[in-house]
Amino acid sequence: MRLPKLFKKKNNISNKTFGDIGEDIAESFLLAAKYTILHRNFRSKHGEIDIIARYKKTIAFIEVKTRSSSLFGLPEEAVNHKKQLRISQTARYYIYKNKLSDLNFRADIISVQTSSDPENPEIRHITDAFTII
Repeated sequence: MRLPKLFKKKNNISNKTFGDIGEDIAESFLLAAKYTILHRNFRSKHGEIDIIARYKKTIAFIEVKTRSSSLFGLPEEAVNHKKQLRISQTARYYIYKNKLSDLNFRADIISVQTSSDPENPEIRHITDAFTII
């Protein structure tokens, strides 16, 4: 996957832009895996879900974490209990708001890491990463 030149040097761009690029990469990854993207950056009073996607009869609520270095741990390790709780509350609101009941639901994490090769980031898709409480 060819990345924008901006992505090569994290210090030249804001954290938000860096995160947005990571979400673009995650979305491309999901589309290639035959997911249907339902929403990006879905917000409620509880928090935000980066990507909501459907695969067959399952809705995945996906948190995307992007890092340029593993100096502070792997990207997926940043999804702590508090973040999981906010995602869960937002996911429950989404399910209620859209009157969804005949589907399966899960919380995933997509980790995008550029430290080894910025041209080809390492992407990890962790399905059922935590329980929607």
